[in-house]
Amino acid sequence: MRAVVCDACSQDHVADVIIRQGEPGRETQAYLRCPEAGRVPVPLERLQRWVVDFGCLAAEASKALDLAGDVEEVSPGRVWVLGNRTFDGRSLTLLLVRGLGWTDGTEVLDDILHSRGYGAQQVVILVPGVVPSVQSSVEGLRIVPLARLLSLDVGEMKAASSVLGPTGREKRSRSPAGATASFPTPRGTRWGDVEIGITDFNLKVTIKDRSKVYTFIEAGFEDRRRGEVPNKLWVFLRVLATQGGTYPVHRNRLSGGDNSLKQSICQLRKALRQLLNIESSPFRYLSQPPRYEALFRIHAGEGLSLSIPPGTNWDQVSILETSAGTIRISADHSEVFPDYVIPEEGSGAGKWQAGQRVTEQGREYNLRALGLAAPDGSLLPVGEALLDVLRGNGRVSRPERDPHMLALGAVLGHWLQIDGPAFQFVRSKKTWVSVFEATSQVGGRPR
Repeated sequence: MRAVVCDACSQDHVADVIIRQGEPGRETQAYLRCPEAGRVPVPLERLQRWVVDFGCLAAEASKALDLAGDVEEVSPGRVWVLGNRTFDGRSLTLLLVRGLGWTDGTEVLDDILHSRGYGAQQVVILVPGVVPSVQSSVEGLRIVPLARLLSLDVGEMKAASSVLGPTGREKRSRSPAGATASFPTPRGTRWGDVEIGITDFNLKVTIKDRSKVYTFIEAGFEDRRRGEVPNKLWVFLRVLATQGGTYPVHRNRLSGGDNSLKQSICQLRKALRQLLNIESSPFRYLSQPPRYEALFRIHAGEGLSLSIPPGTNWDQVSILETSAGTIRISADHSEVFPDYVIPEEGSGAGKWQAGQRVTEQGREYNLRALGLAAPDGSLLPVGEALLDVLRGNGRVSRPERDPHMLALGAVLGHWLQIDGPAFQFVRSKKTWVSVFEATSQVGGRPR
């Protein structure tokens, strides 16, 4: 039976609603019986009731909390794994549990915890209402009302606060190590799907269509002794960015540091796992030549930073392949300098005047750092096109509308901020010719 509050009298009593199905062509009618007003019609809209969609609640909570992984309903209508997130350097799994205070609530929860091997220090239990009194076989469970973490702001669910650090019963270090934030990494993500851009103080993570920027403190790279300055691992990570994710073993110590390369790789592996919640190792070791390589793409966040004076033309630019996987980009430019001019014999003292000379400035870049090679070092099509040009001394036989040559021209123009095409196509010879100087110290065609 359905019941509503009577709105036809002053008693505010609750009465059962009687439903009368209408004859064909006539609407269904509803009414209640009131001691004062008699038969009172009830609009059908008053019989509508809200039903909580807990699956939708779980999905929105996971999104608002920026959790890694996908929402998984592990007990139909009762328990959802929302995902993982790092809090105060610890990676925690968050579960949404409905009906924890019901007669079978503890049993349902314990089955999930034991079947998945979750310990009390690995999970946080979120409940949609108040925290019930439960006796779980897993001691020390952290049970938190969902309302403590989330709030509604103009119909949108948002994280209200970060209260998932250590409790008062736990011994908290004076300066907890590790990331204070974590990326909402989709389930099934591999390190090859990850792109990291790093600047002086920020780190940008991109995985597929998701992208977030973190400070070095949020990412877990703060020097805890000095406070609010990057630690040595941050310096190491920036070096990796300039080298396209490769670090030779012969460079076995960080600049100014005492940690060995192996220790630094181990610590960096832990920090990146905390930030991205990916279990496998982000690095691999190769023996010929001995080196560590990142399995993700990493580059300097500001991109190519070769300063080209305004008015520089392509014929003042030189690109040289110095070794496999490395190029040097240089540009000639004029600079004014003070020049002391000695007069002719017997004509008095010398004097200072402005002189002008042409100098060259340049910098080496790793093809992985430039995005021209994959994390495993294999060339991408645009990278192959560039090396074809360099190893052909500025000439390469490709179709006029070759998409990779067109893309290469656009990339070079964007990097160096030079207007005009970087290549010309000679139709009579079906050859692309670079306007800049292109050479290579490496023989053969790129692989």
